[in-house]
Amino acid sequence: MDDVFEIKDLCDYNIVYNARCGYAVKLAQDLCAWIGEKWGRAPVMVPDQEPAAEKEIILGDACREENKALYCGDDALQAMECMIAAENGKIVIAGAGAYSTEQAAALFKHHVEAHRSIPTVRCSLLEAFPACRGSVRLMQYNILAGLPGYGRGVIIEDENYRKEMLAPIILGHDPDILVLNEFYDTWALILPQLLEQQYGYVALQRKDGTTNYNLLLYKLQRFELVASGYEDIQVVQHKHKRAVVWAVLRDKETGKRFQAFGTHLDHHGHGDLDQRRRQVCLLKMAMDKVAAQYTGTQVLMGDLNTRPGEPIYQEIKMQTGLHNAMEETGGIDCCFLDSSVAVTATYVDQGHHTAAASDHKPIVIDITYY
Repeated sequence: MDDVFEIKDLCDYNIVYNARCGYAVKLAQDLCAWIGEKWGRAPVMVPDQEPAAEKEIILGDACREENKALYCGDDALQAMECMIAAENGKIVIAGAGAYSTEQAAALFKHHVEAHRSIPTVRCSLLEAFPACRGSVRLMQYNILAGLPGYGRGVIIEDENYRKEMLAPIILGHDPDILVLNEFYDTWALILPQLLEQQYGYVALQRKDGTTNYNLLLYKLQRFELVASGYEDIQVVQHKHKRAVVWAVLRDKETGKRFQAFGTHLDHHGHGDLDQRRRQVCLLKMAMDKVAAQYTGTQVLMGDLNTRPGEPIYQEIKMQTGLHNAMEETGGIDCCFLDSSVAVTATYVDQGHHTAAASDHKPIVIDITYY
């Protein structure tokens, strides 16, 4: 396609969208309204079952020959990759998924407004991920349940929209042990297949067949699962199932063991201080139960809904005897460790690729054995 395509008038173009895709319809409507404001007349929106016209703006994976190679074959767009291009009356605005197509449309608008032209641009929306600086990489991430009203600002609660962002973020950081919070039923259907079968899943389902809202994952190539389970730590009854998920993992490289725990504690809106303290006691009892049967480095990760210096935070420190590697960040996402390992690096991913993925930022902790 042309390196730079000069724009004179977009009113005469048909906006072609994938009629089988809800987000494509909305994106086409937004683009149609924007062109109408700029040129005084809105173009026609056309589902991709209609025959091709001479002038078309082809959105996302709408069925057209001009964008076919971007969605199948060796040159297909990768997750979080987008492209704009134009040639011979055809303008392509494409992304690997809903989010990246939306960003491609924003890029298209920018170039039209600033330069009245469309360059050929293909780019990744992901920023570089730091390499591991230790022996083992840990990661904690609250990925936001797709419940009505949970989205805010640029964050859309729909998991099908955000899945394109979350899987590359996890795979990019490449954790050896990972805890995910708010892993609700829809996530259980979507995310495992996107993580390329690299991970084992601990206590994905509860005894009643429903999903555990906290998930602990471990890299299959790195660890052997010795034992696993979960303990309910619910104190106040509400829709969120509070549990601690645990696994005893043996490092295949060193033979060393981890007692890994993942949880999501109640916040102040779900119970008073005494009730939340009781929940910490239940957490400690679950950890002691595992420690009575198995050896290994203790790691507790989760959205603990408490910050350094607050009463519940101090209760956790006192009862577990562990230290939080992320204490200096002041956040509620924590990684508590015992003294058998050293922290070599910590990282809060503040990249723009996390901005619309969740209302939490992933935290990454690199550790090494003493």
